[in-house]
Amino acid sequence: MSAEAKPKAEVESLPTVLAEAGSTSSPGTLSRGPEAKDDAFVGAMLGETYKVVGVLAEGGMGRIYEAEHVRIGRRYVVKVIHTPLAHRDDLKVRFDREARAMTAVRSDHVLDVIDVLPTHDGRTCIVTEKLEGRDLDHKLAAEGRLSTGEAVHLLRQACRGVASAHALGIVHRDLKPSNLFLAEDGSGTTTLKILDFGVAKMAGDAEMTGTGVIVGTPSYMAPEQARSALLTDVRADVYALGAVLYRMTTGRPPYGGGDASATLVRLLEEAPQRASLVERSISPAIEAVIERAMARDPAHRYATVTELDAALAPFDEPERATLAGKTLSGETPASLGGAVKAASASDKALSWKARRARPLAVLAACTLVLAAGASVGVTLALVVAGLSTQATLATAELVLVTLGALVALGGSGTAAYRALSAAWRSIASIEVETARMVRSLLVGLATLGVLELGSSAYAALHLHQPASNDPIWAAARVLVALGAGGIAAAIGARAR
Repeated sequence: MSAEAKPKAEVESLPTVLAEAGSTSSPGTLSRGPEAKDDAFVGAMLGETYKVVGVLAEGGMGRIYEAEHVRIGRRYVVKVIHTPLAHRDDLKVRFDREARAMTAVRSDHVLDVIDVLPTHDGRTCIVTEKLEGRDLDHKLAAEGRLSTGEAVHLLRQACRGVASAHALGIVHRDLKPSNLFLAEDGSGTTTLKILDFGVAKMAGDAEMTGTGVIVGTPSYMAPEQARSALLTDVRADVYALGAVLYRMTTGRPPYGGGDASATLVRLLEEAPQRASLVERSISPAIEAVIERAMARDPAHRYATVTELDAALAPFDEPERATLAGKTLSGETPASLGGAVKAASASDKALSWKARRARPLAVLAACTLVLAAGASVGVTLALVVAGLSTQATLATAELVLVTLGALVALGGSGTAAYRALSAAWRSIASIEVETARMVRSLLVGLATLGVLELGSSAYAALHLHQPASNDPIWAAARVLVALGAGGIAAAIGARAR
């Protein structure tokens, strides 16, 4: 489908995508915005508690300040919406929603909100903890890509933070590297913190966007989210986390980056290139996890971020090393050593399954195609034999049967090729197609088996009626079995 053929709402919504994605800079980053002396807000008191001491950064929605608690001397970050935007009801709702969402979620992996209070001119401001470090986007810009172990370790922290939000009915809808902050505590420990719930979908709240309006960032949003914000649920966040993992392990966003409109069109039309083709060092197992998380059909993804977290556990090398070290030193129960071994076994099992998913799909397709061709050829041969007075088929009749079988082979082969080509980039889709083809084959064979048993039973009970063994009846049985298999395949295709 070309860009011109896209639904009007999708193309017109692109400015909304960009505006929604242009949220404020990460709290605690070291980048500096306008000079403090040019900002009248610097030096102001907030609620007789916080004194604004400087500007940290600025974004599309607001400005980020550093403030000091006047009684305890601790430094915090204050986020204030820009004055012109404060008069727009939709953006005020968004800003207030972010404050409520971040206040509600309590997790070590979500930015901690300390206070929400009005400024002297009536604007809402959010007071949060002050973080030291940098966001994931800056880290990736500097390092290109991360090792699988480090990427998984970070993403599992994001999974836990998102799971805390989902438990409260909050869907983030804009998970991306710039909204994942890597906070450092001075001891070498890095803790991932989720930022910016400005476009979050909250249970019990009226949706702030209309039908056909898109929110989020095209490179990391789920296909259904690109069609309409109303279609998203927790599985949209699962997709986004899979896209972030793709970015961390391959060194580039799933659809390359660049122009947002082109990215949006590609997102709506096709799956991203396989991760292992972008970065050869990625194992089939971790690629399978990424592809399942990023399945185009939400029903084929992990149902929750907790399931994604569990699937990633075998690849979390830092955690496994820590557990193994503590077990050897006697700091943790010996049973954890078994957990480490189980994780390693799970890794191997998933690698085995991932390596064989596509070959098995090809095998199933070839078997189904041959079965379809053979069924048509046998049906034609039986019909011709039933209508012919000769003991053997004539040359012209053999040519007819052969041509029929070849047409069936070509038609079923084309259908199988198209199905596998559309699903080839996704393990989840490949497994669905394999199951559909195997189910079709089994339904056809089972139908034929039942008809043959019925025919044999009929012949045994009615010895004076040998019609059940007539070639025409045999052809009818094969044809019915072929039709049953085709119906099973069609039902599977409709269910996708």
